[in-house]
Formats: sequence, structure tokens, C-alpha cells
Amino acid sequence: MTPVAPYAVVARNIDPQADNAIHADDVAQQHGFSGALVPGVELFAYATSPLVAAWGPSWLSAGLVDLRFRRPVYDGEALVVALTGSDLTVTGPDGEVRCVGTASPSGAVLTGAYVDAPLPAVLPADPA
Repeated sequence: MTPVAPYAVVARNIDPQADNAIHADDVAQQHGFSGALVPGVELFAYATSPLVAAWGPSWLSAGLVDLRFRRPVYDGEALVVALTGSDLTVTGPDGEVRCVGTASPSGAVLTGAYVDAPLPAVLPADPA
């Protein structure tokens, strides 16, 4: 693996008019957040930068990543994405880790990876 410097990025809520209203300030505030949440797909995209820097464009077709979203990220926050070995972190300006995960350049098994299992014969009914 090529060692890579941490990736610095300013988080952006690219679609505050999205169907998921948690990405709008007023709705997010009604749920106790200080503002609209940056979508997970954006955070995931930011997290891929050091993976491609470390393992090259081939990571996009053969690499693995398991990323967990632990804390909210708000529009305009400065983030630092760091890859240390196979450990991946996204840290906010307050030093708190917002996302944590592991990555691999190929189909190698990740620590804590999901186990392949068949789907149940009958799916449970929707509780809603």
C-alpha cells in the first residue's frame, strides 16, 4: 500500500431539497440536530479519496470498504479522512470521529466483515 496523507474536505449538503427531509435545516432541527445532515452518500464519497490514492483506480472495481456512520456531519464542517493500514476514519473539526471503517484493495476479507448467508425462505411482514 502506498502511504497517503489525510484527505481534508469541507462537507457539503449538495441537495437540501432532497426527498429525505432530514437534509433540510428545519426538519433536522425538529429532530434535535443543529442543522441539516450531510447525506451518507456524500460522506462515503469523501472516504474513497484516500483509498484510491493508496490503491489506485483499480480499487474502484475490486476494492472493499465497510464504513459506519457514527455522528452527524453538517454542511460546511471541515473533515479529515485518514487511512492507516486498513483502518479508515472521518473526523470532524471538533476531533470527534464521525465515520469509522475498514478497507481493502481487493476481495480480501475485512475484519468484522459480514458473513454470506442465504435469505430466509419467507421475509417477515412489514411492521408499518
